[in-house]
Amino acid sequence: MVDGKTEEENAEEESLLIKSAQFRESAMERFLNKARAKYDKGQQEHGGYLPIDVSINDLEDEVIDQWFYLQAVKKKIHTLCPAQEIEFYVKRKSADS
Repeated sequence: MVDGKTEEENAEEESLLIKSAQFRESAMERFLNKARAKYDKGQQEHGGYLPIDVSINDLEDEVIDQWFYLQAVKKKIHTLCPAQEIEFYVKRKSADS
């Protein structure tokens, strides 16, 4: 036992840390690729210089878009997997919680 945990618990914790790091790196790589392409496309479509051109109203519009995208995805998930809706929307508690 180390720190009151069995070797199995320590191995499981280490495995989760590795999975978490892999997920982070994959998500960051995807974000960087998509963000770069989206920014470049926006520059081609709109031109200008974002730090000068952006407004609070632009941010409000983006938040509104995100809200409706989220609602659409939730509806899609519910349509595809109605029995899983409750489980999908509730955060799982870890054994430590």
